[in-house]
Amino acid sequence: MKLPWLLLLIITASSARASDLCDKAYTTIELNKCGESEYQKADNKLNAAYRAALKISESIEDAQQRKDTRQALVEAQWIWVKFRDKDCDAVYNLWSSGTIRGVAYWGCMYDRTEQRTKELESFTFRQPQT
Repeated sequence: MKLPWLLLLIITASSARASDLCDKAYTTIELNKCGESEYQKADNKLNAAYRAALKISESIEDAQQRKDTRQALVEAQWIWVKFRDKDCDAVYNLWSSGTIRGVAYWGCMYDRTEQRTKELESFTFRQPQT
């Protein structure tokens, strides 16, 4: 009984996001291309935030702290990428029998990437005062 309402919610949220990001997207193919394009933009922003966080770690004066911080950041990012990919694969598989699956997948990838970007950007503001 809850499944139709959940589907309606995902379609509405995904369609709203797609229309906000790609005004002319209408067909499933166009919505999927739009979603992928917006995800790629978000991923570029994520990579810039990650590079900035790594740069912050390089500025740490204590060699061991610098090494430990960088190593933890790199490992966390690899784990996060695996989480994001598996999490969004689950969303795709949930909707594998419908055409909404692509829009749901790209919406997931976009949302997770935007959230991680914010987390990495806040990391750069946590630089210890010397």
